[in-house]
Amino acid sequence: MSKNNSKNNKVLLFSCFNHVISDLYFAVMYPLLPYIAITYELSYTQTGLIKTVFDSGAALIQFPAGLLSDTISEFWLLGIANVWVGIGIVLMSLATSNNIFMLIAFFTGLGGGVQHPVGSRFISRHTDSNKLFTAIGTLNFSGDIGKIIAPIIVALIAVSYGWQTCLFFIGVTGIPLTIGSIFINKSISKKTKNNKDIQQNKPIINNTKITSHVDSQFILLMLSGFCDSIVRTATLTFIPFVFITKGMSTLKTSLIFTLLYSGGALGKFSSGWLSDKYNPFYIIAGTKLLVGILIPVILFCNITIGTILIFILGIGLNGTSSVLYGIVAKISSPETRGKSYGIYYTSTEVGVAVAPVLFGFMADTYSLNFSMIGISIISLLVIFLSIKIRS
Repeated sequence: MSKNNSKNNKVLLFSCFNHVISDLYFAVMYPLLPYIAITYELSYTQTGLIKTVFDSGAALIQFPAGLLSDTISEFWLLGIANVWVGIGIVLMSLATSNNIFMLIAFFTGLGGGVQHPVGSRFISRHTDSNKLFTAIGTLNFSGDIGKIIAPIIVALIAVSYGWQTCLFFIGVTGIPLTIGSIFINKSISKKTKNNKDIQQNKPIINNTKITSHVDSQFILLMLSGFCDSIVRTATLTFIPFVFITKGMSTLKTSLIFTLLYSGGALGKFSSGWLSDKYNPFYIIAGTKLLVGILIPVILFCNITIGTILIFILGIGLNGTSSVLYGIVAKISSPETRGKSYGIYYTSTEVGVAVAPVLFGFMADTYSLNFSMIGISIISLLVIFLSIKIRS
């Protein structure tokens, strides 16, 4: 193995490990929301607002993080951001009221906004063009490992010891793991210009050189990512309440998330891999069609069938993002790819921030089922928006 390939593999491993921790931090909020809602006696809108505040911090930092990654080593940005979030998670566990909890959650979310634009850029700088979708898919897949772990921890700790103890445990565990990964992989911390950056200096879309960060293709890509994020976040926020209304216990909703994230992990990796071999639009259309069909089915079937279908829903729910993330790198200039990722992830994080409170309001005003049907319609809209994107 060449020295360059060895470094590239270390970059992928370091980025994936930190993605596991980052996504665990954020994913744990979903299975904990029913517990928090009970503690503070929250409506659907108020419950969604917790996630909105948390994700708003992440949305604000996406673009600045992307800009910083063009000049500062992605290695240090990823490590420091994860330590930041870990400290914030610990502080959230110590909050004495819902208002204090949300205030800390906002500042905690700022650190979480670094992972996606910076991690994706780090990987894209150290990956051959013909393997880019697979690499991005692997990075996304690693994040879902953290998401799979999150509900398991909730099931083991939150029921017996409370959601505050669960958050505290995750924070104090994640901080030393992040610091350890920094020390072990310090050899890749120096930012150097990769030969692949030079080779990929002129990305092509329909044989036309890209001359700006935001053109019609990029706008369509951002809109697709925005809607995809709305669908994913709103589903994850309210799917446990769907099963609770069917008679499932709060504890057993953790199982729902384990199955959902397991399907999501498979969807992210397979969608990235398939996009290197086939037209990415077909993968986007397939995953979003799956979501658009399965959400209404799950609403009206019994708990047993719904539990089985939730794994398949996860494949479609999370698979699309791997394709869209890879397209960003494909249509962006390597010298300013950090900026491109920053712009793109800002749009997706706005969707993440808006979705919980928007669909929570719909659930309070009309019904939870009405809100979920709205999510499935937006899923189908992603297909329409992405049909003209060329990668």
